[in-house]
Amino acid sequence: MFSLLGKYRFTISVISLIIYYVVGITLLTVSENKHEIINLTPFTLLLTMIVFLINHRHWTPSLAIALVSIMILGFVVELIGIKTGVPFGSYSYSKVLGPQVGNTPLIMG
Repeated sequence: MFSLLGKYRFTISVISLIIYYVVGITLLTVSENKHEIINLTPFTLLLTMIVFLINHRHWTPSLAIALVSIMILGFVVELIGIKTGVPFGSYSYSKVLGPQVGNTPLIMG
């Protein structure tokens, strides 16, 4: 049984994410408790990242360094954007995305 899970891991992951997102979009469209669904955004971002990382097969130290660098760079760009409005224009984040540094959610990395 576990060999089948390993063999079809990617397919199972993609189908699971599709179902998760379709249910989420549907609930956001029809639910009267949209705020509760929106509060799941950090979990959704983390779940998606974990599913992608689990499905990557060729890990190397340079890949890990690249991923961490991209996460840090992404966070820094968001931080600069919040503070200066460059490059995305003026915007801000609510507290929904969790802990923040400089009004920028850590999850944005």
